[in-house]
Amino acid sequence: NNHPKLHYFPHGVNGNFFKPSDELPKEHRLLCVANNGFANDQGFDRKGFSYAIQAAKILNLPITVVGPSNNKNFFERYKNTYDKLELIFDVNEEELLKIYQKHTIFLHPSILEAGHPNLTLLEAMACGLPVIATYEAGNYLPGLVAIERDVKQIVERISFVSNNYEKIRSTVLNTAEEHSFKNV
Repeated sequence: NNHPKLHYFPHGVNGNFFKPSDELPKEHRLLCVANNGFANDQGFDRKGFSYAIQAAKILNLPITVVGPSNNKNFFERYKNTYDKLELIFDVNEEELLKIYQKHTIFLHPSILEAGHPNLTLLEAMACGLPVIATYEAGNYLPGLVAIERDVKQIVERISFVSNNYEKIRSTVLNTAEEHSFKNV
């Protein structure tokens, strides 16, 4: 309620570290980066990996899921195999940067993402990846293509992003600059 000593700072991204690669991959490569699970159920699909993988399969696109070893709990439960799925666990920031730079589209069909925005969304944007994600109604993040947790809709949005890639990529790079540490 406008308390004079209370200030809200949204997440900021280190644009000096997270930046695009000099070369884009020749084909689209999808990426999810998150710690899945919820409360006492570490196998619960809170971040929507299953939706992203199903969409990748429909489009026959490679997809990588990156996160802590905790994500193994989900993949023990979700036995669906896909030969173009790569799982990577427990990366450091330098490894994560290289992973972002090897991909073209970031997927984040989480149960809910509020308007902070989520730090991984900003990191992906700073690396030039258009973001397809759930996002709290009423919030706006330029370049983010909003979705529901619906495979058909995710497939449609991936196609939309693919067909408008350069324009959306330019928008996400500008958004990342607006959310850089120096500007936040």
